[in-house]
Amino acid sequence: MKQIALLTILVTAAALWGAHPEFASDVTGDKKPWTNENFPDISVDRGNFTFAVVPDRTGGARKGVFQAAMHKINSLCPDFVMCVGDLVEGVNSKNPPIDAQWKELRAKTAILKMPFFYTVGNHDINRNVSANNRFATSQAVWQDNFGKRTYYSFTYRNALFIVLNTMEDGDKSNSPTPISAAQLQWVQETLKKHASVRWTFIFMHHPKFDTKEFRQIEKNLAGKNYTVFAGDWHRYTKFSRYGRNYYVLSTCGGGIPREGKKRIPAHRGPEYGEMDHITWVTLTPSGPVVANILVDGIIADDVATQNSIKVPVRRKLDAPVNTGK
Repeated sequence: MKQIALLTILVTAAALWGAHPEFASDVTGDKKPWTNENFPDISVDRGNFTFAVVPDRTGGARKGVFQAAMHKINSLCPDFVMCVGDLVEGVNSKNPPIDAQWKELRAKTAILKMPFFYTVGNHDINRNVSANNRFATSQAVWQDNFGKRTYYSFTYRNALFIVLNTMEDGDKSNSPTPISAAQLQWVQETLKKHASVRWTFIFMHHPKFDTKEFRQIEKNLAGKNYTVFAGDWHRYTKFSRYGRNYYVLSTCGGGIPREGKKRIPAHRGPEYGEMDHITWVTLTPSGPVVANILVDGIIADDVATQNSIKVPVRRKLDAPVNTGK
């Protein structure tokens, strides 16, 4: 019995810290033509997973960027995709009907092989500052597409995702309205319900970090592991509040940002926070690792083939299907 118990311990230890069970080779001997075998051990579920976060698409959308990003995200294979809102231009006499805008947008996200989670932005549900009641019109179309809930939560592999609506009541002015008391209560109840999760992620369109309403949410988050993502500014900036990371994302085809009242002609680069990108998040046992990937930096595997490469191929090596005959 002692031998069986010892064997069990050794097998368990090997599974946790030893060779990867799905790696095998025909190379024998002590010397190997590789550096190490420190593979992530998927036989022991440590809960690692990845997701992408997509920044603003609209506010002066530039054609083709967002759709290209959807194709490129497919090649990266995250578990799912989040966003920070502003995916359609909204109700405006210069734009197509908003229901047609959502139909076009949903066709773009439908190409993804993994889930895409929507967040309300001020173009998705519009400010209520004009006589034609853009807020009611755009909210009704949102609900036709996605149901009555405009803020929601979900858990995935013991992580909590809270998606806020910073346009819940529509704007009575050009400033975003505060998060409502009802939504604040819902956040509080959601956090209590999922008190034992290993990490909490908050998604919101407007970076309302310094408002009294969001400070109330921060009080409810005190002592928890959490990360916050927002958009709206079209300029990437990382903040640190109470020892936690807060990110305002740039664009994924959205309008080039302004400096004061003047719109700059083009993105000046990441050091200005100006770029078309996706944010890549890997949740590890010690917390999330966040990186930004330029949309132009994601290149498909068929960017240059034997028949499409722009220079003479050194040798033509394509071959027909191997039937074994």
